Amino acid sequence: MHQDARDSTKYVFDLDQDGLGLPDRDYYLQNDARLKRVRSQYGQHIEKMLRLVKDPNAAGNARDIVALERALAKVQWTKVQNRDPVKTYNKIEFAGLARLAPDYDWNAYLADAGSVARPTP
Repeated sequence: MHQDARDSTKYVFDLDQDGLGLPDRDYYLQNDARLKRVRSQYGQHIEKMLRLVKDPNAAGNARDIVALERALAKVQWTKVQNRDPVKTYNKIEFAGLARLAPDYDWNAYLADAGSVARPTP
């Protein structure tokens, strides 16, 4: 939680894009030789971890995980976009979260995070 960037009399919390095991979206989307090698090694690492937990379909599941992360990377903002203070200021009231993601239990999320939802006046 921190002060609102446009109203220092209020506190807000941030939600951010996530879900990638590699450092950022470019690792999934750029096709230079080094990043291709990194992606290959990452897939092998995931497969190894799945084998350690006795996953009978470790290779296939590892491919699926990397494919899911690549799909997430395609829709995530770049590092440059994430540094844009205008683009990244998307204030939404708590009730608006339920409209954006109606199947997610936002009250439980806030409780687990040690916060509580309070309606704004």
